[in-house]
Formats: sequence, structure tokens, C-alpha cells
Amino acid sequence: MSAGPVKIGILDTGCIGTVAERKAFPAQDDPAWPAVTVNDHGHRIATIIRTHCPEAWLYDGRALTQGLASSTEQIASALEWLLEQQVHIINLSIGLRQDRQILADAICRAHDKNVLLVASAPALGSPVYPAAYHGVLAVTGDARCAAGDFASLAPSSAGAPPHALDFGAAPGGPHHRAHSRGMGASFACAHVSARLAQLWLTSPAGADIVERLHQQCLFRGRECQH
Repeated sequence: MSAGPVKIGILDTGCIGTVAERKAFPAQDDPAWPAVTVNDHGHRIATIIRTHCPEAWLYDGRALTQGLASSTEQIASALEWLLEQQVHIINLSIGLRQDRQILADAICRAHDKNVLLVASAPALGSPVYPAAYHGVLAVTGDARCAAGDFASLAPSSAGAPPHALDFGAAPGGPHHRAHSRGMGASFACAHVSARLAQLWLTSPAGADIVERLHQQCLFRGRECQH
């Protein structure tokens, strides 16, 4: 399927290291953001993707503070910029509680461009956005999964409820090290983005790489919650 490098957009707090392009989208009342560190959320997301798909070209759209604060406008602007870079996959390890039209519109434009959107979602509780939007791959942390393992969580398309989860993946870092509390879905999202990028590079032209990932999953159905 590859006719060149696979391009992954990371919409997050920013990352350290070489990327194809990067741009920050600070709030209008806070134009100067502190430097990114190795402990920042976005850098850890990028590290997972770099570890498992080092061939990928990364595009760094910085729209979140180190405290993971942002606005829908910032996120939508960063998403539009990533689309302008003609990325193939966008990792969205973020979750907003409220649906906003400006974000929904940006998601629709991504679908129109056939960009794969991978977003984090909680295993339980209320839906979050953009994971809850139609066509966005919703990923959560799955304790059954080590790094490189995946769980297919999606029910049959005919019976899929709204806001259904699609995949589970390792809730830890690149080598399944312990993760910070609350980061499990974020890191799982990055693992799925990296695997989809690998499949994009190795699959025949026209292949459905999402379906291929479902076929490769080690686990089927959700893990038992006690």
C-alpha cells in the first residue's frame, strides 16, 4: 500500500526530536508555552510510535499544555493543519467530554481525505470526543495486552452500539513499562497508530488495514471488569 513514507500526525503536547514538520497552536491569551520535556504526554506518545514504526514520518501538532488543557478551537486548528500536511494517520490521545461542531466538522474533513483517525477512549463511563465520532477508531487500554498485542473489541457492524470501542492495546509505554495513572488509553492509542502505520507500509495496494489489524488481534471481546 506504500507509495512513499507513512505520515503520522500527533496532536498532543508536543514532542522532542526530529519530525517532518511541527507547529504549535497556543491559546490566544498564552502565546508562549514552556519547552517540551521527555516526561510530557506528547513525547511519550511519539516515543511509542517511533519505537514500533521507526520508518514513520511524524508531524507534531502541539495543541495541549503539559497539563493536557486545550480548547476545541486549538484542537480543530491543529487537526486542520495536520490534514494540510497530507498525513495518513492521526493519533488523538485526547478525550473531550462535550461534542463541539467545530471539531465534528474537522473530523468530517479528515474522513473526506481518507485519513485514519485513532483516538483514546475510556473502557467504562461516558463517551469522549473525538473517539465517539462515527468513523474514528476508539482505543482503550487493555491489561491483557503486552506491547505488540491487540484486542478486537468491536461487535458486528450490524449490532454496534453508539460509541463502541474498536481496539484494546497495551496500556504502558514502548516496552510495556509502568504508565502514569490515567494514561492507559492514551498509550494504547499510540500502539494502535504504530501498528496501523506498519500495516500501511507492508500491505498490498487497496488493502483494508483496519480489518487486517482486527484479524491479527490476539484477543476478542472486552476483558472482564471486576
